[in-house]
Amino acid sequence: MAENNFLTVVAVIAVVLSLLNVGIILINAPVIKDRITGFASSGYVNVTVSTQITINLTTDTINWGAGTINAGQENASLNTNGALTATVLRGNWTTTPTAIVIANIGNVNASLTLGAGKTAATFFGGSAGDQAYQWNVSNKDVGSCNGGTEVMNTWRNVNSTAVPGKFCAQFGTLLAANEIYLDIKLVIPKLATLTGAQSDMITVTADPAG
Repeated sequence: MAENNFLTVVAVIAVVLSLLNVGIILINAPVIKDRITGFASSGYVNVTVSTQITINLTTDTINWGAGTINAGQENASLNTNGALTATVLRGNWTTTPTAIVIANIGNVNASLTLGAGKTAATFFGGSAGDQAYQWNVSNKDVGSCNGGTEVMNTWRNVNSTAVPGKFCAQFGTLLAANEIYLDIKLVIPKLATLTGAQSDMITVTADPAG
């Protein structure tokens, strides 16, 4: 019985305390309301987005394999044609190579320069009149590459000097306008003094646009 009385007392005390709390809240409610009315605070959302210049060569190799110049010819001409079949004249090299594809996958426009390690003379040797090593830059996506000091859509001798040729002053980053073709043309002389497997490395450099 004593145990039951104790529980009853505890229950009564709990109810009383609860009622007192309610009373305090009701009494102080106008004061709290006055304090809340018109009160404001601030929150912040902060993020830093870094600029990134990133160039990707989605197609990075042109390989014609082995071949010979046709009988009675002074040279053979090989050139890529964007994504189309390559052109081979006066020789029997493969026509499967396609152009190098350069894409701007960063988040800002970039300027683009190209440099080569060789000239036609150091690629093949032989008579200068029967040989060529040239490139041609064109837009894969319309409007991808604009400005620059080098002429686009024209075969030009590769630049192997210490000052690379700038083809794009504004190389775009939009997904529908961020890719260009780099086509290569080789005119191989019959009297080439450098035979066997020959290759060169083209350096693609991206800098801030302008």
